[in-house]
Amino acid sequence: MYIKTIATALLSAALLTSISGCSKEDVEKAKNSAEEAANSVSETAKEAADGAAQLTNDAIDASSEAMADAGDAASDMADDASAAASDMADQASAAASDMADDASAAASEMADDASDMANEAADATAEMADDAKKAAGDMADEAAAEADSAADEANKKMNEIKEG
Repeated sequence: MYIKTIATALLSAALLTSISGCSKEDVEKAKNSAEEAANSVSETAKEAADGAAQLTNDAIDASSEAMADAGDAASDMADDASAAASDMADQASAAASDMADDASAAASEMADDASDMANEAADATAEMADDAKKAAGDMADEAAAEADSAADEANKKMNEIKEG
């Protein structure tokens, strides 16, 4: 596009010079001015192209850096999430272990209490059996004494009847 513009400017300058009938010096000056303008336009276009290329390279570099940073951030987030999940699993495992230990201790204590209660019940039953045996013996002795007393009384009465 710049080349067309330069060529058009040169042709226009040549046409104007030939139409106006200028001197050779005037034509030479116009030609030099046109060449300087063309060179200036060419240098400006080259600088613009170089600037655009540099901007493109800078944009590519910035995009690459941003993508690398995003990848690093994603990796860091994944590592953090993995560490947090591992910590949570460890805490859950420790809590479950503590609960199992507490349940085992409570069950052991309950078994000890039940054993103590069974022993106390057995002792109470043995004591009650001893008390019942003693009471039965006392009642038997009392009944035997009363039977002896009644027999004595009956003998006495029979002797009175015999004598009398």
